[in-house]
Amino acid sequence: MAVKSTATTTASSSVCSVPTLFFAFTLLCALSLSLFFLSNPSPSSSPPPSWSSFISRNAPLSPQNSLKVYVADLPRSLNYGLLEKYWASGPDSRLQTDIDHQIPDTHLPKNLEFPPYPENPLIKQYSAEYWILGDLMTPQDHRTGSFASRVFDTAEADVVFVPFFATLSAELQLATARGVFRKKAGNEDYERQRQVVDFVKNTEAWKRSGGRDHVFVLTDPVAMWHVRAEIAPAVLLVVDFGGWYRLESKSLNGNSSDVIQHTQVSLLKDVIVPYTHLLPRLQLTENKKRPTLLYFKGAKHRHRPMFEYDNGHPGGIGPIPPDGAVNHVWKKIHQKLPMIKESIVRERRKPPGVSFPRRCHCT
Repeated sequence: MAVKSTATTTASSSVCSVPTLFFAFTLLCALSLSLFFLSNPSPSSSPPPSWSSFISRNAPLSPQNSLKVYVADLPRSLNYGLLEKYWASGPDSRLQTDIDHQIPDTHLPKNLEFPPYPENPLIKQYSAEYWILGDLMTPQDHRTGSFASRVFDTAEADVVFVPFFATLSAELQLATARGVFRKKAGNEDYERQRQVVDFVKNTEAWKRSGGRDHVFVLTDPVAMWHVRAEIAPAVLLVVDFGGWYRLESKSLNGNSSDVIQHTQVSLLKDVIVPYTHLLPRLQLTENKKRPTLLYFKGAKHRHRPMFEYDNGHPGGIGPIPPDGAVNHVWKKIHQKLPMIKESIVRERRKPPGVSFPRRCHCT
């Protein structure tokens, strides 16, 4: 009887355990499904990826992700006033045909706050100074696409932009009195260079950093020719280092080495910026039949917006393309900030009376 009772109890336990296991399995599945749906919201609750990326590309940049720029308070005569001087002058003697001065003066509106930049190819190729300043002069509510944020207190700024049209100043001198360009006497360009340097070197911002956080646009190889040694610690926006290589090669009396130690320019602190492209683009469709076997469409690099300065707005005042040349220049300067801050601290820690050869890796 004892054996029979034990068998009956075992059978009863087996039968009861089946519903229990089924219930536990069902509960586990339901819980897993609930967690899955909670962790993956429905597509309607968030915008499509393409729309999200569009919003992120056009949303205003936060102060933490932008370059804070203070514009030095130079007289208008050193930037837009030079454009007024250019348009009031005669034709450029270096050109057979000066397209800027073929148009009668009556066709150019008077008293423009932001005059147009010359179409003269000798000058236009260096027009970066115009478009960069135009971005900073644009009202803040229209600058949502710019990587630079303009501030009006030097204490808040990452860099100080010096709004001197150095290229236009040099080209005006070359066009009117080329013979005195390398001289100082009778050279209006030198007088303007001297005015700029004297102004910025007397500001508290320059004295605080030694000019290392100041930005000059020197796209013309001869821009700021007479004062380059004085602004060498600053961030220089240049198209190449060719002029500096040539000068320093001459200083070595022909004994040039494989590596020329620059004393004024370096990739560590300066930014190489593109020329303004001058060749017109051919307006041809991609699929047009061409009878010529060898065919060069031309200006292929114009399809890369990072080389385009022109924002399409009169006077350069207006929103800039987020992927255009001006924004790329701002981003490159932003990458230099750690080096700029380090060089300022290093200079402050230098013992009084100690001097060392200026090399760009330590200035």
